[in-house]
Amino acid sequence: MRMKMKEMTTSAAALAALLLAAPSSAARADGERADLVVATDGSSPYRTVQQAIDALPVDDATPRTILIRNGVYREKVYVTRRRLALVGEDRENTRLELPELRRNWRASHPDDWGAAVINVGPQVSDLVIANLTVHNTYGGEQGDHDHQFAIRSSADATRIAILHARVLADGGDTLSLWNAPAGLGYYADSVFEGWVDFVCPRGWAYITNSLFVSHSTTASIWHDGSKDRDQKLVVRHSRFEGVPGFALGRNHRDGQFYLLDATFSSAMADCPIYPAQAPDPRQWGERYYYSGCSRDGGGPDARAFSWYGDNLETAEGAPREEEITAAWTFGGRWDPEAALPAVLPFAALPFPADGARRADPSGVTLRWTPGRNARRERVYFGEADPPPLRATQAARTFATGPLRDGATYHWRVDSVTPLGVVKGAPWSFTAGPRQLRIALVGDSTVTDGIGWGRGFKAHVNDGAAVANRALNGRSSRSYAAEGHWTRALALRPDYLLIQFGHNDVPGKGADRETDLPTYAANMARYVDEARAQGAVPVIVTSLTRRHFTDEGKIRSDLGDYVEAARRVAAEKGAPLVDLHARSIELLDALGRERGLALGVLKPDGTMDKTHLNAEGSRLFGAAVARELARAVPVLGRCIQ
Repeated sequence: MRMKMKEMTTSAAALAALLLAAPSSAARADGERADLVVATDGSSPYRTVQQAIDALPVDDATPRTILIRNGVYREKVYVTRRRLALVGEDRENTRLELPELRRNWRASHPDDWGAAVINVGPQVSDLVIANLTVHNTYGGEQGDHDHQFAIRSSADATRIAILHARVLADGGDTLSLWNAPAGLGYYADSVFEGWVDFVCPRGWAYITNSLFVSHSTTASIWHDGSKDRDQKLVVRHSRFEGVPGFALGRNHRDGQFYLLDATFSSAMADCPIYPAQAPDPRQWGERYYYSGCSRDGGGPDARAFSWYGDNLETAEGAPREEEITAAWTFGGRWDPEAALPAVLPFAALPFPADGARRADPSGVTLRWTPGRNARRERVYFGEADPPPLRATQAARTFATGPLRDGATYHWRVDSVTPLGVVKGAPWSFTAGPRQLRIALVGDSTVTDGIGWGRGFKAHVNDGAAVANRALNGRSSRSYAAEGHWTRALALRPDYLLIQFGHNDVPGKGADRETDLPTYAANMARYVDEARAQGAVPVIVTSLTRRHFTDEGKIRSDLGDYVEAARRVAAEKGAPLVDLHARSIELLDALGRERGLALGVLKPDGTMDKTHLNAEGSRLFGAAVARELARAVPVLGRCIQ
């Protein structure tokens, strides 16, 4: 069958050459911008997708588009051409369907070449599959839901995009783009459905505004990032649904998962992405990162699960959510949203992304990939839903002008074509300042566990993210000596709150304690190095210990170090949060009994007079937040 597909008569080859050189006048007579057209009804020279692919030059430098008219194509497709787009007339009604079980195929073949509905061949790159349905129907026809590919790529195929498509299989491994060393895959506005590991990329993959439908309780997504520490699977603005108890994901090899603004149906199991039995040792540990994810409400089983709580600050480089784009995912290797051709019938790939929450209030330039046949664009934009018409233009960008902070804006782009107006999808984004990052460094009295860190976080709103890098038992000396300061700077924070002193005092051991001149030099170094990294350093004086006099007032034992910190702030012109003074004022007002009750119990049953329980963290965290808003007024909008 495969050889018959490749054989062409001299007249068919001559016709293909004529169509491509004309340029494709037969394909464009109705206004379509396509190089070749496939139709089952005989209205085109090509009745199968394979005939059209084989009609193209083997190594053509010109990007080509094959338009596939509505119909059901019961064929196996072998893609052997680069710079090719396979585009359906309509996603629901242009269907490539075939039953093929991988196990059956491999019984008589040495590899997977031919085991899928669409088989992407060696060295294929810059392939777009768009606006159609690809369905491996074996499971539905035969009742066997073992591995069956809808799309399978060879080990060196790369830069593959799937746009506004439905990719389904009645078994596992539905979408398998398996270039482990260098694979790059971009998927947008699509539906993926199948059994175990039905989206299972190797290398780098970015998926946005898509729907995942799982028929398995084992795992929905899978990633192999074992060939490069930077490899990752990023899923943004997408939804996961499935059978009761479906699991989100797993990995057999080193993998790196980012899920941002994902929504999960209430059917999802309380099961984090997990490592399965590994064929090789893992080099980089378990890396699962989340931001802004949520699970459907409406029932007792629809509760949130703690494992998908926000934790981007723990990822390497601590990326902000607004930094995580397709271009960031691919690390400069590919920017598909800027490079992909206009192949869909409507405008697509919006910027800001649909659902984005961090658009610059000073104004943004909207951009999109135009419809395939667009001659002009009608741009609708505004706070109203639906938005008003703002321009009819040939340009593919539109400047919004200033935006109202916190407002949600709606927009769409309609394509004006020779065939009429093709209405675009509705998109939206929210105007808000770039998210600020605040990092906390210091000793145990700053930590979330027994310090004021968690109380401080409770008073910081969505305008900023807080990464607490304070550690128990550290001084201004040991924190840097152990490499923690370098790692804190690597977070690239906008503001660094720095508090040391408790473990610098005499009696804490030679690896921690510092004399006053050394302590001051260390604090000055922190200020200088933070500024060199582009961060604003804020010195925080040490939380007082709760040593009360007989009169019920605080007797501080940190005075000299507190004064040294104040001097460094004044000499360096750094903002100062005088927590020491504020904590003394608060404790003097509370009195001995209530003040001591803010501590934690030691193992011997006595009260710890340095560290804080939850109530103490709330009290002193709030004090830090208030003082920070005074010291750095621009942060006032982030403090509640």
